[in-house]
Amino acid sequence: MKQNGGKDSTNYQANVINVGVTAEEVRNIALDLFKANFLELSQQAAEIASYRAEKLVNDTLEKLKEENPVGIEKMKNPDMQYAMYTAQKEYARTGDENLEKILINLLVERTKEDGRTLKQIVLDESLSVISKLNQKQIDILSLVFIIMRTINNIYINFDREVGDLLDYYERLYSKFINELPTVEEDTLLEHLVYAGCGRLSIGEAKYEHIFKNSYQKIFNTKSENEIVQLVNGFPLSSKVMNTWNETSLKNFNLTSVGIAIGHTNLTKKTGSSFGDLAIWISG
Repeated sequence: MKQNGGKDSTNYQANVINVGVTAEEVRNIALDLFKANFLELSQQAAEIASYRAEKLVNDTLEKLKEENPVGIEKMKNPDMQYAMYTAQKEYARTGDENLEKILINLLVERTKEDGRTLKQIVLDESLSVISKLNQKQIDILSLVFIIMRTINNIYINFDREVGDLLDYYERLYSKFINELPTVEEDTLLEHLVYAGCGRLSIGEAKYEHIFKNSYQKIFNTKSENEIVQLVNGFPLSSKVMNTWNETSLKNFNLTSVGIAIGHTNLTKKTGSSFGDLAIWISG
């Protein structure tokens, strides 16, 4: 049936009604949800919490406009609103700028998921877990992620120079070298286990063994002892290797939540994508 609309009217075709959501509407929904659910605080504390919650929403929307504009539409969904509220709540409590950036990156990743995927579930859990960690623990997750979960495809061929490979790791480690745990700080790893970010196993993976397996063509003629000697020629890599082998890092394995947080923090600190998170979390 043909519709005729008068001046300044809006026609809707029966059974097909698409009403989008604007960034301003998303902002208002998120702030109303936060104010309706967050704990009752003194006036001064409430003002600080509201300021932080609004800042996180505004910064998230700006990042979405740059990286995933279609993700703004996802904000009308109840589960996405809950994810936003979780992030607001955690940032409002601490005001930690580094935490805010990681929360925003997790939210942006969250808007890229359609349906109840494993990645979506993991990202939701990561939003809740990350406020239980300090920056040193978050950096440890990134360091373990680099060593245990990534291989630079540029350097997997035997005709690449060992020095070039180790230079690459020197640049990466420079972002995390001040956050290495000591033998006396194994409680840092125990807390990561408690928070659901990792597991400590009886088995161990020595640094040189991991590298020999990861870059077999480069190290195919070298023993693990020779790899240790090569790594010791690079100051940051040497420090990371010795810390890895002397602490419980060699016994530590990441969970899906640990992977998500480690990957997100790594991307934030290095400015590189390191591939889509779905490479490591799929299903």
